[in-house]
Amino acid sequence: MEWNNDFKEKVMEFYLKNQSIIEERKSFPNSLQYYKNLDKIEHDEYLIVLGGVFFTVITASSSFFLLALHKKNLKKIPFWSLVFLSMFWSRQIFNLLKGVLQFFFKKSNSFFWGDEQKLSAYLNLYNGTFSMLLGLLGLIIVAFILFKIIPLKDRFSFIIAAFTGSLMGYVLWMFVVGPLILP
Repeated sequence: MEWNNDFKEKVMEFYLKNQSIIEERKSFPNSLQYYKNLDKIEHDEYLIVLGGVFFTVITASSSFFLLALHKKNLKKIPFWSLVFLSMFWSRQIFNLLKGVLQFFFKKSNSFFWGDEQKLSAYLNLYNGTFSMLLGLLGLIIVAFILFKIIPLKDRFSFIIAAFTGSLMGYVLWMFVVGPLILP
């Protein structure tokens, strides 16, 4: 069974109509189908979250390994393309830092935020398991890229461009493109 927002809205409408019965855990007509639908939504959302984290990590990691193994033999365009894709690891660092900042500025009760936190919750792990693990790994990889792979003469302009590009990418994805394709 495929689902979209209409499917999820129908399940939510059913919940709102039967909220007291559902919360009291009483039996009701179509209860088995209702709980199957909830399981389907939760499973599909888990796969979407897992796919986002997995795709980012695989893209960044494979690019990083190619870059680390062949940096001396690469021409200018493939070199910078692999650097760009390797910097997808900065997403993990950003999500960890955003969660910590939200906590300190009292916008959240948790240090952790984003799909990594959701993935930990789906798997019944400590909320920060994926955030901390991937954030630390991302920090190590990005530092290696910055201080071992990027030529010294390009380092400052690269850091400024990377920061600006990351900020612009976040704004475009979270407020422009993302809401259009993932309502």
